[in-house]
Amino acid sequence: MVEHSSSTSAGGSKLWWFAALTAANFAFWPTDSAAVGGALKPLSDSWLRVFSHAGSSWQVAGFGAAIPADPINWVLAMLSIPTFFNPSLAIFFMLLLSRAVAFAGLEKLFQTINLRSPLTRVLALSFAFWPSLSSSLLSGSLGAVLSLSLAPWLAVSLISVVDAKSSRVGWITNVGLAGLLLAAEVSASPSTLLVWVLFGLALALTNAKRVLRLAWVLLPTFAIFAPSAVFASVAAQHPLLALVDPIQAQGTPLTLWQAALGGPIRFAQDFWQLQSGWPLLSVGFILALAVIAGGLSKRALTLPLVLLFITAVTEGWLLSNTAVLGDNSSQNPAAVLGLAGLMALVLVAIGFDGVGFRRSLTWATSVLVLAPLVTTALLSSVEVRAGSNQVLPAIVQAEWQQGNHLRVLQLSGTNPVLAQLVTPESLTLDGQSLGYRYSSKLRAENQQTKQLSVLAANLVAASSTDLSEELRSLGVGFVFAPKASPQLVSSLDSSPQLEAVGNTKLGRLWRVTNSSSAGAASIPTQSQLWSITKGVQLAVLVVFALMALPTGRRVRRQRDTGLDEGEANFAS
Repeated sequence: MVEHSSSTSAGGSKLWWFAALTAANFAFWPTDSAAVGGALKPLSDSWLRVFSHAGSSWQVAGFGAAIPADPINWVLAMLSIPTFFNPSLAIFFMLLLSRAVAFAGLEKLFQTINLRSPLTRVLALSFAFWPSLSSSLLSGSLGAVLSLSLAPWLAVSLISVVDAKSSRVGWITNVGLAGLLLAAEVSASPSTLLVWVLFGLALALTNAKRVLRLAWVLLPTFAIFAPSAVFASVAAQHPLLALVDPIQAQGTPLTLWQAALGGPIRFAQDFWQLQSGWPLLSVGFILALAVIAGGLSKRALTLPLVLLFITAVTEGWLLSNTAVLGDNSSQNPAAVLGLAGLMALVLVAIGFDGVGFRRSLTWATSVLVLAPLVTTALLSSVEVRAGSNQVLPAIVQAEWQQGNHLRVLQLSGTNPVLAQLVTPESLTLDGQSLGYRYSSKLRAENQQTKQLSVLAANLVAASSTDLSEELRSLGVGFVFAPKASPQLVSSLDSSPQLEAVGNTKLGRLWRVTNSSSAGAASIPTQSQLWSITKGVQLAVLVVFALMALPTGRRVRRQRDTGLDEGEANFAS
């Protein structure tokens, strides 16, 4: 009876913490149709359309191409099933619950590896407000938010695959769940792949009899990730493209010590901003405790965690100083640096497990660690806001819905002016394609791309050349400038092929006079929405989802339910 009451009390306490952390993210409560701003855009207004953009099928970016979609599109499709009536709401709820999910996951991980230190809850709360997760939330970097929220749960499921004693369900359920979580983790943030591969190798080396189970876990990740990796290596001729994290805010080049501290932390004038020196107190203190813990701990898990921390920090530092295909923007290493923070927190929990803490010391540590992290996270400015599902002016979207699928020539920037063809589908979160954007073959060898560059140059220069044929052949029905300079407005107003529609809440719009449907963007047919590869990917996901359904574990003899006595246990 005492045990039951204690368990009930602990469950109620966790529920209160979960509710409090959800309330801390109240800025992401869905007060409108979609989360926009930062790296976020609305999803397609139909779940079937979101699903159609996943897998190896026709992609709607630019002129369209039959190439693999970004793996994260599978995650977006699965994530938006509960809100199929408005898929964009799923993004709101993911952001809203992210801290609570990360906190609950790390507490579960501590429980799985039998840690009972009074500091575990403080460490779990620290991870919920870790700078990498907080900065990703504020900037709308959905890939990193998903990755860091799922990371502790993935660690728990992988440990449960090799150590049946740590789980209440059968090993098939654990394999199914771990397979889906690993696929979601790597799809959301491909940069974390190296860390998880090394984690899996450590599990395999210390639990040799469970290697086959771990191998099965890789199947969903391979099915989803392999087409993109092959395309990046062969068609795009840039293997590192497969490791670029999608849906991320632009990164900042980091020094090695900044990477170790979790991101671009500086001593800024505004001390309350996330990227100031304020969080340095918490992160530095955690790292100092991790160093001490590494010397105190005698558990087998310590050395792998240290190596994983070093690997994650080094990779994050390299990513932040790497540009893809000449693009000057740095990669955002938030996801992999967040994993480094997770390793440090687990190291602290392991090193101080069993060490007696006085209540006053625990409270002092809590304040020193949590106060800077929580304060800066809650007071920093949020780039994400609630907005509508509209990605182009209403008149364009209305004509698109009526079947007039004319493209929009979008002009952005000032010097130089960037020109791209867009549609209401290609500007959605699920309509983006890193493969199309960075593919040198698609950009350099496509005659239409060269034609588009010449057309844009003539429009910007207010050339007297008749551009009617070029506009018709490219299927351009509108010209749109989100932030038009006075010079650009003057040039486009003087073009005889354009008539000004005027300012809209999204930018300034012009209609192409006598626009023709020739060359207009086509809606993919059912055969284009499917492919053998996409069918295989979906089949693998369905099989693993069925495997992940909870089933009871039969009572077996000790040598069958856990690891043999002579076998090293990674979790102990």
